[in-house]
This record gives sequence, structure tokens and C-alpha cells, in this order.
Amino acid sequence: MTMALVVALSWAIGALATYGCRALARRVRLVAEPKALVPTHDRPVPYLGGVGIFIGTVSGMGVAASAGRLGTDTIAVVAGGFAFLLLGLADDAVVFAPALKLALQTATAAIVGFAVTPSQPLVAATWILIVVNATNFIDVSDGLAASVAAVALVGLAVAYPAEAVLPLAAAAACIGFLRFNAPPATIYLGDAGSHLLGFLLAAGSLRAVASNATALGSTATAIVRCSLFVAVPLFETAFIVVMRHRQGLRVWLGSRDHFALRMQAAGFSRRQVIAV
Repeated sequence: MTMALVVALSWAIGALATYGCRALARRVRLVAEPKALVPTHDRPVPYLGGVGIFIGTVSGMGVAASAGRLGTDTIAVVAGGFAFLLLGLADDAVVFAPALKLALQTATAAIVGFAVTPSQPLVAATWILIVVNATNFIDVSDGLAASVAAVALVGLAVAYPAEAVLPLAAAAACIGFLRFNAPPATIYLGDAGSHLLGFLLAAGSLRAVASNATALGSTATAIVRCSLFVAVPLFETAFIVVMRHRQGLRVWLGSRDHFALRMQAAGFSRRQVIAV
């Protein structure tokens, strides 16, 4: 019953918070201007979707906290997610140079990596940095990143029920957000949202490895299995790196090499891309 309340509240508050964040972003002109690289992005679209997801997630988790179903390690993950949310929000507002952005991401990953996995902080920080940027790479089409993240989060919750509260709350908040982000999107995740979801996926994988290493046979096996939950963003990242390297482009520069954009150019609709 508690878990059902967590999901329901996260979904409802996530949708309401997204609606409010969309209005706020429009008022303060925190919007993504049209980009030639993405033909479907032909008008200014508000950011702050990640803030709506965070509010929804925390609201649902409040139910679990009141029932005594949250540990201090979960609170540490939420704090880490908030740190990455703030970093992405600052980038949305200011637009950091690539080198500065990477430096800030690395510093944040190092700090929260130690909090999430104190026994292997370097491994944790590296994994967080990879998955955060991989999630950012797939955020190029309406509804895509939040849909992929929601599926991955539900997968983590089902596979590792002892760690289910946070991923289920975040997945439900993503679904509430998708009410406004599904094609045609009227609000975007922004870097705040992609950083938040990327961190939650990375932290969820790390926690699953830590709590299930013995049951899965070995830590190495657990890492491989947990990596499958973020296989889509990892594939996109590898694909982008290879394609841009072949064309002599810097990895961090925008291009139409994203797999989702190639699918759309081949005739897939944005909803079909999400389904695939």
C-alpha cells in the first residue's frame, strides 16, 4: 500500500510541478531556442522539467519516509541528485564552456560518489560521470530521455526490490513529466533534468551492485547486468563518439549523428522513436 501511494503521489505531484515549472520558465524566459540540428525544435520551449521531476520524486518519497522505509543511504542519493540538478540548472541558465562543465561535473561526481559508494569512490565517480553525460546525449527528441529513464528505473526497482522506493518514485515523476514532454513537447528536461536522471540511474546501478554482488555471483557480473539498465544511453554515447571521430568532429559539438535523429531522418516519427 505504501509503495502504491509513493507512485501515485510522485506521478501527480510530478505532473503538477512540471506544469508550474513550465509557467515559471516562460515567465523568466528560461527557454531553449530553436536549433537547426533538430528540425522538430522550431520554437522556444521552456526548460525546468527536471525541477518538476525532482519535486515529484521527493514528494512521493516523503510517504516512504513517514513509514520508515528510507535509509540514510537513500537520503544521500537524493542529496546527490539535488547537487546534479543544481549543476544542470546553472548550465541551463549560463551555458558553461565544455571544459568548465566537465570540471564541475567531475568535482560533483567525486563528492557524491564518495557519499554513495564510500568503499570505491573513484569507480563510483567515473560511473556517475559516464552515465550523466550518456543520459544528456539521448536528450535530443521529445519524450525520449524521460521515457528511457522511466523504463530503466522501473527495471532497477523490479530487479532489486530492496532498493525500489527511489527508482519507482523517480519513474512515476517522469511519467507525470511526460504528460507535457511527449511529442510535441511543451517543456524540456534541460541539463538540470538530464543530469538528475543520469545521476539517479548511475546511483541506482551502483547501489544494486553493492547490495546484490554476492547474489549475482560476482561484482563483475553484477556490474555487467546493471549496465544493461543504461544500455540505451551507453550505446548512444559510443555511437556518437565513433561517428564524430570518423568525421573529425569534437565529441562535445552538436551534430545530427544522434541515433534518434537518424531514425527521424529515415522516416520514424518521434513517438515511434520512443517506442523503439
